[in-house]
Amino acid sequence: MRKPGWMEVVRSYYEEVVLEHTQSPFNEYLEIAVSEGKLVLNSRNANYSYGNLQKVFEEALFQLQIRRRNVNSCLVLGLGAGSVVKSLRDKFRIKAPVDGVELDPEVIRLGKEWFGLGEIEGLSVFNMDANEFLEKNAKKYDLYAGAILISNDQPLDNLDGNLTKFKILTKSITGSPTFDFDNFIIKNDFIKLSTALTSFKAQSVETHKVALSWETAMEINSDYFVLERSRDSINYIQISKIKAAGESSNKITYQFVDETPSFGTNYYRLKLIETDKKEQVFIPQSVVISDANVPFGVFPNPVITPEFYVKVKNTEESELSLFDINGRNIAFEKNTITDNILKVIPSEGLNLGMYVLKVKNAGSVKEHKVIVFK
Repeated sequence: MRKPGWMEVVRSYYEEVVLEHTQSPFNEYLEIAVSEGKLVLNSRNANYSYGNLQKVFEEALFQLQIRRRNVNSCLVLGLGAGSVVKSLRDKFRIKAPVDGVELDPEVIRLGKEWFGLGEIEGLSVFNMDANEFLEKNAKKYDLYAGAILISNDQPLDNLDGNLTKFKILTKSITGSPTFDFDNFIIKNDFIKLSTALTSFKAQSVETHKVALSWETAMEINSDYFVLERSRDSINYIQISKIKAAGESSNKITYQFVDETPSFGTNYYRLKLIETDKKEQVFIPQSVVISDANVPFGVFPNPVITPEFYVKVKNTEESELSLFDINGRNIAFEKNTITDNILKVIPSEGLNLGMYVLKVKNAGSVKEHKVIVFK
């Protein structure tokens, strides 16, 4: 299997690097390129395999909770270079046999040479037209997934005879200068994805903060996004609500900074609430917050939440006292987060103003001013 060189990979983070271009009777232009370190297959006007198209399929499969379903057979129409099958195998651990149908033999060749299409276990590749395949094959499938060109003479529902449980369909729109697609439709009333999320990222920035960003390729009936955070990936709390575009056919990027993540692993979940109150939940992301770069003292400071943290030399040997500006001792609960981080939870709500936290450690006493904003 062919691979890009390390110089092409590095360049791809600045610009898309084309490694091979060719043509076929079905596609006047095909290219293998490296984009942000990853191989993609593109036609002149669209992402053909891997890239954003794969991300959209993965989001739909996540929405279906595909790993919890009994999938014993799969059909992929518009196999491309095999990105959907790779997602089923590697990300969702679906080991069921897959029949993949691809009309263009040149696409199959590129898939085998650059993406290991011929090495995917349990995949049978059929080089033929999708409609012809369906007419000749009476087999029933548990899962159908396909990127199918929809035209006036090819209605969307002409595939029902071969499908038994659930399916994913995308519409490919030609004639656009960039890749475009219509909304996902999942039959049997499982899910309808009207907004296509192409990325959702979470990364630690500065000191004890997490930057979150997500991108949509199109939006239909989107009302607002909800960001949630969890320590165990099960129980989530809302940390932000952000207005969505509503209707858009352009790429839109959203951003938010979590100022108060917890130490250790933080899980972030993104939800989209549509105008009809239907809800989409996207694949969670995780970020690990370390105390290595946190300075000694109180943080966040000013305090905007019911609790705050303090970094000390040794949590087991540190004694804490909290006072208001009049010297009144305030009771609090103290939780050990790491060997150097303590979480302080006052027993009563702190009002707007200044407080003093005294830290006694190994005979020395340090005073830290705590500013409370509410």
